[in-house]
Amino acid sequence: MKDSDIGWIAGIIDGEGTIALNKGRTLKNTHPCIRGFVWTPRVTIANNSKKIVDRVIELAGGIAFLRPTRPTGNQKAGYCVFFRRDETINLLKTIKDHLVGKTRQSELLLEFYDLIINYKGDRKSGVAERTALRDKRIETIYWELRLLNNKGIDGEQKVRDEMKMENFQPFSREQFNAQVVEIQKRIDEVAYGRSLARAKGWKSRHRDEMHAYWKEWYPKNKDKVKANYELKREEKMAYQREHYQKNKTKLAQYARAWREKNPEKAREIWRRSNERRRSQSFSSA
Repeated sequence: MKDSDIGWIAGIIDGEGTIALNKGRTLKNTHPCIRGFVWTPRVTIANNSKKIVDRVIELAGGIAFLRPTRPTGNQKAGYCVFFRRDETINLLKTIKDHLVGKTRQSELLLEFYDLIINYKGDRKSGVAERTALRDKRIETIYWELRLLNNKGIDGEQKVRDEMKMENFQPFSREQFNAQVVEIQKRIDEVAYGRSLARAKGWKSRHRDEMHAYWKEWYPKNKDKVKANYELKREEKMAYQREHYQKNKTKLAQYARAWREKNPEKAREIWRRSNERRRSQSFSSA
């Protein structure tokens, strides 16, 4: 889309659109769900002008439905545009920097899609803790969107009363990320322990085969092994010499401070080193 089109559709959504997350009960026979309800993200645009609706569908996709007139009042029939999941994600990512009144709503709904897409299938894989954290975060997104989209003077207070009735506790994205990292660490530790156990079991089962292979392989590659060992030893010595030359002053200061704090240990080390030198000189003589 052109910048002008992006700005235009962002203005339409700011003025005539709705960015919300609905919490709907499910029927056991048609939509089975473990929680007993489903989250339904919703981005809609309502308007009476068919030209505006057609232009929105041309730019961002979606499906338009005819909205009937209300039983009371003089409001005439209009149109309501609904967007599918991929259309919603692309639309919000495109216009979020151009929105004014619904910037926070777009960020929350994009976060909802991120949680749903990136944590899909956690229940099947057995990571129930991570799925529970995801549900807590989505619950927070739901209530925050309810507060942002409330209508009327008493709308915010009614939403807050519902939050108290359901004993809602806010759960921020920072808390979610920190706890997910801890859970992932535990999962990785368990997986690492299992891999070590498998490797240990494999070695115990194939020890004789490994020894036979080594006895056959080592005589053929003895020179390569020694050359590789000498090369690594020279590289290590060169690194130590370079490190010593760069940090000579700091190392001397550290050694002096350590000797002052541990005089008895320093004398013992000095005595042992002298004895080692004497024994080497006697053996060479």
